[in-house]
Amino acid sequence: MHKTYETTVEYNDDFQEYFVTLPEELLESVGWEEGDVVEWSVNKDGTILVERVDEEFANDREED
Repeated sequence: MHKTYETTVEYNDDFQEYFVTLPEELLESVGWEEGDVVEWSVNKDGTILVERVDEEFANDREED
């Protein structure tokens, strides 16, 4: 069974980054914590896939 969540994409002027706040229930169900780095992609049907990025991979991207 799939569960659907709805949230709003927000923008942080200080960091010039977009972000979303994910529901606590969702974070607990996938084992994510506040501060985890995620990437999202928009599918052709308009749904959005959100995946946590491996911490080592995220650190490598910050150095680029």
